[in-house]
Amino acid sequence: MLDFENREGIFPAIDSRIKFSLMTLGAAEAAEFVCFATQVAQATDPRRRFTLTPDEFRLINPNTRTCPVFRSQRDAELTKKLYQVPVLIREAEWVGEGKDARCRAPEINPLGLRIRRVFDMAKAEVVGACSTAQRAKFLPMYEAKMIHQFDHRWATYVDNPDKPGGLDTNDVSPAQKADPHFTVRPRYWVDEREVLARIARVPSRVANAWLAWQQAADAAQHNGSGSAEATALQERHTALTLALASWVAGALFCTEAERLHATHPAPSPAPDTGSLFAEYEPNRPLAPGQQAQAAINKGLETDAARWSNTTVLRATEATERLLASHHPLLAEALKADGTTGKKALPLFQKWALQDDPHQGLGLSSDELAHLQALQTPGTTHLALDWLDAWMDRRSPRWLMGWRDITNATNERTVIASVVPRVGSDFTLRISLSAFTADMAAALVANLNSLALDYVCRQKIGGTHLADFIAKQLPVLPPDRYTPADLAYIVPRVLELTHTAHDMQAWADDLLAALPSADPRPPEQHGTPLPPFPWNPERRAQLRAELDAYYARLYGLTRDELRYILDPADVMGADYPSETFRVLKNSELREFGEYRTQRLVLAAWDQMFDVSSK
Repeated sequence: MLDFENREGIFPAIDSRIKFSLMTLGAAEAAEFVCFATQVAQATDPRRRFTLTPDEFRLINPNTRTCPVFRSQRDAELTKKLYQVPVLIREAEWVGEGKDARCRAPEINPLGLRIRRVFDMAKAEVVGACSTAQRAKFLPMYEAKMIHQFDHRWATYVDNPDKPGGLDTNDVSPAQKADPHFTVRPRYWVDEREVLARIARVPSRVANAWLAWQQAADAAQHNGSGSAEATALQERHTALTLALASWVAGALFCTEAERLHATHPAPSPAPDTGSLFAEYEPNRPLAPGQQAQAAINKGLETDAARWSNTTVLRATEATERLLASHHPLLAEALKADGTTGKKALPLFQKWALQDDPHQGLGLSSDELAHLQALQTPGTTHLALDWLDAWMDRRSPRWLMGWRDITNATNERTVIASVVPRVGSDFTLRISLSAFTADMAAALVANLNSLALDYVCRQKIGGTHLADFIAKQLPVLPPDRYTPADLAYIVPRVLELTHTAHDMQAWADDLLAALPSADPRPPEQHGTPLPPFPWNPERRAQLRAELDAYYARLYGLTRDELRYILDPADVMGADYPSETFRVLKNSELREFGEYRTQRLVLAAWDQMFDVSSK
């Protein structure tokens, strides 16, 4: 395939922005490509020509199997090497349709991430101003432009009568960043319950029912307990009780099914073979990236074949008995809904699979005991006020996310940070997981690394870091980090992100996960860690050290890191590729040098043997 841009007027009568391709289809062991050509002669330039085998298509884009595009042969080879690291989320693969569908390969999600795309401002209770008294119930609504890499205070809203709504955004000044009490001003505020319903580690059906019940209670309080409001509140109470019953049923079923499965495991289905859109043939050697993903997947079974039919039947019967004896009110709610006997068979299993304990959605034995204690003999109505505390406790006190709005020609493409517990609009992707704070710190550092950014720039074709792109980025899974790695990474991320008092919860959780990250004398450990001073030079050094460290974690050599920073530095000024040109030019104007290049390579040389190429 030959891919052309018309910027240099190959067709003078056609707009310069038009792109076109010449494609030849036929049987071949590998496909040949030239991309981003602007002259016909460039189609024969060996530096631009690269090849991809079917396995390499699967390696680079395992979910979509779409064709990657590269500016040069060196970009293609380096990207293949970086994909020795597995993708962030490898989606499950299904064969067949309808009731005949079965899972051929389960989702591989080492971090247990849930990516939240949109906070629906049309349905949420959003306000444009929030008094001090209201702030106990409302949280700021963050937008992508308010954050930057390792920085939750990049931009803030200010009064401007000439702008729509009387507000405009300003970059946060160095003096404001130096003030640990300074917080950004949002355009909108959102009801905290709306946020908890989206971020709490509870099944979505429970969160949605809880929010609807809360809203019905507000309406009844505001409008009086008239018949309409009272009826609506009772309906919401019934719906929430039923949602809780399904949560408990799924948890009990999972425990029983796993116990039975341990003695009578279900046989694993044979894998399919076939085309580019099929999984690997059983005896075909795996590429390095697939080997890494296979290692993660080792021991996992497909959800569709996780439990045998006999196990499902026996676990369902045991769950119904446990519900009747330990949770009579919840058992009654399921019975009133018709979820008993044969109808319970598929539903109990579905709830058990949906409420994945690895994502923090399961119920602990203490929580089940608490629910059981609320259903003592003679109790006819399940109290639900305790659920507010559960929703708060099961919600993270901080969030990790990245900008959706971006571009491959910006200074940086992937822009990720940790933020306080806030709302977020559609421009800011929030990543939810049950992982510990130290792994969140490693993920933020990984996403902000030059090596990861380099790969992402090969994939961004517009102005959005879409979910399907993010999922297919090579991101180090938890088992790739040694204790020594985390001891190096986490303290640097802590210093870069804990720069204000509104990030105290993040700092507390990070030090609880990795106490050695506390830089203070041992006698001060156990007390709240004050925010770190905002020092731009110190921050540049810390980021350079992380960039060099992640380059080594990705298995890069020093020359490959030099190439990522600036291809011309390795291949010559006429090489047909560019990486961080905008960053380089910006720093040349501001500092008189490509500062990032100097700092990152110096950090590499300090950490690693320069002779190791």
